[in-house]
Amino acid sequence: TKMAPAAKGGGSPQDAKHLLDSIGKKVHDKVKTEAVDYRSALQGRLKDATYPGDKDSSGTTPSEPCHLNYVYNSNVTDGHNDPCGNRPNFRFSDKYGGQCTDSKIKGNNTENGGACAPLRRLFLCHQNLSYMKENKIDNTHNLLLEVSLAAQHEGQSLVEKYNEYKETNTDSDFNICTALARSFADIGDIVRGKDLFIGYSQKYKDEKSKLEENLKTIFGHIYEKLTDLRAKDRYKDNDKKNFYRLREDWWDANRQTVWEAITCKAEQNDKYFRNACSNDTTETHKQCRCAAGDVPTYFDYVPQYLRWFEEWAEDFCRKKKKYVNIVKTYCRDEKKEKYCSLNGHDCTKTIRKIGLLRMGNECTKCLVACSHYRGWLAKKQEEFEKQKKKYTNEIIISNPQKKGTFETTNNEYDRKFYEKLKESDYGKVDKFLEKLSKEKTCTAITTVEGNINFPKNEREETFYRSKYCELCPECGVECKGNKCEARLEGHEKCQKKSNKIRKKEAKTTNIEFLFNDKPGDDIVKKLTGFCYARSPTTNKDKGIEIWKCSHYDDTDDDCEMQKIGKDNKNHYKIMPFVDFVEFWVTHVLKDSIDWRKYIKRCINNTTSNKCKNGCKSKCDCFKKWVTQKQVEWNKIKAHYRNEENFYVFDPHDTLETILEEDFFEDIKKAYGNEEAVDRIKKLKEEHDAKPKEDVATAKYAIDILLEHEKEEADLCLEIHEDEEEDGGNDECDDDHEETQIVRSNPCATPSGSTYPVLATKAAHQIHELAKLQLSSRGRRKALKANASKGDYKQGGTPSDLTNVCKITNQYSNARNDESKNPCNGKGVRFKIEEVWKNARENGKVIGVYLPPRRQHICTSNVEHLLPPKGGRFKEVPDDKASDSFLGDVLVAAKKEAEDIKSRLNNNGNSSSICRAIKYSFADIGDIIKGTDIWEKNSGEETTQENLQKIFGKIKDKLPQNIKNKYAVDEKKTPQYKQLREDWWEANRAKVWEAMKCHIKDLKDKSGPQSTPSSYCGYSKHIPPDDYIPQRLRWMSEWAEWFCKAQKEEYEKLQNECEDCRSKVTDEGKGSICENVEKCKGCRGKCHDYEKKIEPWKQQWNAISGRYLILYKNAEITTPVTVFGEVSDQQVVEFFKKLKETIKSSASKRSKRSTDVLTTDPTTPYSTAAGYIHQEMGTHMQCKEQNVFCPSGGS
Repeated sequence: TKMAPAAKGGGSPQDAKHLLDSIGKKVHDKVKTEAVDYRSALQGRLKDATYPGDKDSSGTTPSEPCHLNYVYNSNVTDGHNDPCGNRPNFRFSDKYGGQCTDSKIKGNNTENGGACAPLRRLFLCHQNLSYMKENKIDNTHNLLLEVSLAAQHEGQSLVEKYNEYKETNTDSDFNICTALARSFADIGDIVRGKDLFIGYSQKYKDEKSKLEENLKTIFGHIYEKLTDLRAKDRYKDNDKKNFYRLREDWWDANRQTVWEAITCKAEQNDKYFRNACSNDTTETHKQCRCAAGDVPTYFDYVPQYLRWFEEWAEDFCRKKKKYVNIVKTYCRDEKKEKYCSLNGHDCTKTIRKIGLLRMGNECTKCLVACSHYRGWLAKKQEEFEKQKKKYTNEIIISNPQKKGTFETTNNEYDRKFYEKLKESDYGKVDKFLEKLSKEKTCTAITTVEGNINFPKNEREETFYRSKYCELCPECGVECKGNKCEARLEGHEKCQKKSNKIRKKEAKTTNIEFLFNDKPGDDIVKKLTGFCYARSPTTNKDKGIEIWKCSHYDDTDDDCEMQKIGKDNKNHYKIMPFVDFVEFWVTHVLKDSIDWRKYIKRCINNTTSNKCKNGCKSKCDCFKKWVTQKQVEWNKIKAHYRNEENFYVFDPHDTLETILEEDFFEDIKKAYGNEEAVDRIKKLKEEHDAKPKEDVATAKYAIDILLEHEKEEADLCLEIHEDEEEDGGNDECDDDHEETQIVRSNPCATPSGSTYPVLATKAAHQIHELAKLQLSSRGRRKALKANASKGDYKQGGTPSDLTNVCKITNQYSNARNDESKNPCNGKGVRFKIEEVWKNARENGKVIGVYLPPRRQHICTSNVEHLLPPKGGRFKEVPDDKASDSFLGDVLVAAKKEAEDIKSRLNNNGNSSSICRAIKYSFADIGDIIKGTDIWEKNSGEETTQENLQKIFGKIKDKLPQNIKNKYAVDEKKTPQYKQLREDWWEANRAKVWEAMKCHIKDLKDKSGPQSTPSSYCGYSKHIPPDDYIPQRLRWMSEWAEWFCKAQKEEYEKLQNECEDCRSKVTDEGKGSICENVEKCKGCRGKCHDYEKKIEPWKQQWNAISGRYLILYKNAEITTPVTVFGEVSDQQVVEFFKKLKETIKSSASKRSKRSTDVLTTDPTTPYSTAAGYIHQEMGTHMQCKEQNVFCPSGGS
């Protein structure tokens, strides 16, 4: 066989992958030669790694990287030692893609193009590197340990996910060794400061910034320890101290160990894609490794964006092949005479030449599949053009005269790579694109699907939507003998028939149909002309088509487009009414699914601020779309009444059957989004439509869907009513789940295991259910109060209350003295030495202890609103009850936050102050909802009685349809339970806004942000603490304050007994307080310490015992009544949701970090001690005795 000629300059004649790797080898050879004299000083040895400050600080690390265990062999702590921790577990996927957004990739911009980070890179397992401490990672051995751990777990993650992917994608043959080589190179770029990926979310961006600073410091330490003066001179740096040359040579000296680490879990027969061993003469031996130990890959000496471009092409071709086959499944089956068009028409009956359109034959699936596929192709073409432009610009700026230095930028070896690339005749982008087109996955695509030809990209090539997503032939198709062929123009079916002679007038309906059919998934952009018209526009400008439906009889009922819509050539003039209905419904369902991307983001309490920018305009557009569709649907239903021959069938049932059985399942299968379609069906199931309703007013699934969408739009607009528009933000991508905090837990099994923090996540889910319930049938709007419309007997002028932070004691209806200050009559709180008392004066509630913060909470004004406490709320007009009550709640909330801050400000701990403020926010919610555990106190009993009267007054003035929702609410315990819970949900945002008035300077990272930010981390969000049961909040708060007290007492003991302890130890006699004259005083201090701790100990035993009982109760799946109080039942229900979250989280964790999953995964939340350490983390200050489970001795 004649061999292909070698490319100029010795490059590989094969595909881009071979080309890049072979040139990378040449660059590496030069690096290796230049650094050979300094290798020994930089080469790390795992066995020489140390653990400063540990009991066994040296000699405990395995010499082989595959034997490393991050629990023991790491200098990173606090749950960040797991390299894959806090990472979504997506590595290979047909659903998710990479990231090309300019703000997330270094160097990306419109003018010069940009790189696209692959999905594999987005969630690389290297968390531990971001949390390296410079005082512990101060030498080459310790750095190699952490880099090897990252590589080891990255490799394990890739192998596990690769095997899972192959189980469902048996036809995929991409190489695991190649994937490992790509991540190996990315780790190399991170170490050398060359990584282009800034971060997927703000959390990752913060980690990346921290990592780069750490590496600069660490390499500074390594530089200082160099003894060779020549090395000192070679690696000296300017004032920026980036140490890029040192980092390059360190990587070269240690890459063999890192490759061994990343290939630990590769299979014995896994081979690298080319002969790369023994100077490119032999293949890898086993596990992607060369027999001699050399590293077979040189991707780490290929510029990162070029590697990513090649990986992008491979992924594009693989997915295109898969997606085309999906489209083919839904659009063609010629053996069954199925031949559909991209817009859902049945081509066996559609004659475009005469304007005759026909739906049916399951062609709805084709419409949806093609729409989805065309959108994906459009996005991919944008990504391609972006990367193509960057290639050209990078080649230009790599000219010798543009040469950089190792002091300013790490591009010296990239420049050498480009020189070799140009020598190999790839200085022009088209030559490189030819190589991309020869990727194995790309050459497998046929002409029908659209040949891959990246350089030319003709109409029916690379980004072609395929033959399956085309219009019907002009005269349709004729199917015979398992084959369908286009009819000729002379075919009798292709001739326009003369107008029908009809004996009666038609019953006509004109329908203005908002139709969007542009490629792409961004529905907001598609509807720009409709939603954001700046001047009077025509229907054509808005994308609205006028359809006239004319019913003569049941066999003669056509709809004809009167005016062509917005430049749409794919959409034609005439179709039967039944086909028009199918066409319309299909597009409504498809659009509804596309809208979820924006609406979910805008109403989700956990979404980042950045992703919420522009929500107001998007939600307004959504509402306009819903309103337009409701108008269209009402017209369709009205026209449907003209149908006559239903025989024994009810017209409502007939149409509903068509909708549910024909359309919903087709959409679900074709769109690949079962959850979205099931949401629509569930809405219908929850609504009991009357079967004998008139067809024009009956509640169909579409009615229920549109009503719910309108409620979502209203909710969204309410949430963002005060938002300043900033042009929106389309850089957010919700393809991937948000990550979760992971902590090591001393009370887990085994001790120190890492688990995600989940109580807040469970609270968010419970909150979502409450929010969904409130959005039903307009409840939120009816219950949302407005303090500026209240009536205040203390003289406040409602119209002046434009800013909640300006609210004063005048905006109250309490008795004059208490209303002056909601903190009046309250005792001193936050005394560290104060032992908490039982939450019930009769002591009947087990294991609940009252925080002094709650005992003296600043709500005196709310407590004194009605007689006999002198309040004047009874004088407030009934229609202003809700607004006026909110005024008093806001006065209390604002003052409570101010009081907490002023009392705790001297401790200098913003996180501690913020926790107290959030606890009080949640306690105010419990007081209002009637779920406060302390309500048996005589004063609190009166407060609750007054609140029941107030909510009775609020209920009486609700609109009748809303009032009916609370028909039996006054019989519940507590009275008006559901109304009070809904009122709180409707107004909690305003309450938190009032509490924010004095806390702008308090920075904390407990909110959605990953770094400390103002307003306790919740500047534009609301803490979810009010959806965590009060018992659990108080338990966490109790642990924090016990630790403060324990620390204080222990330090007293330590001051008295420190010398005594050392002398006793020297003599080897007795206990800490015996046998030494000087220790006589210490013995008394020991007893004092034990006496002070004992009450807390007894309380802990009660708290932890009750926790265990309630947690076990949550494991009971059969319906039972939980013994105990309502507060206990609330905890059990929370535990059930928490256990669901635990199972969900466990299923997403890597097999590396979980036990074999059972129905109930191992979790630290099964005990009170585990819960506290998981939720509080490092925020407790216990000294020495700092663990709440027996092993810790607390």
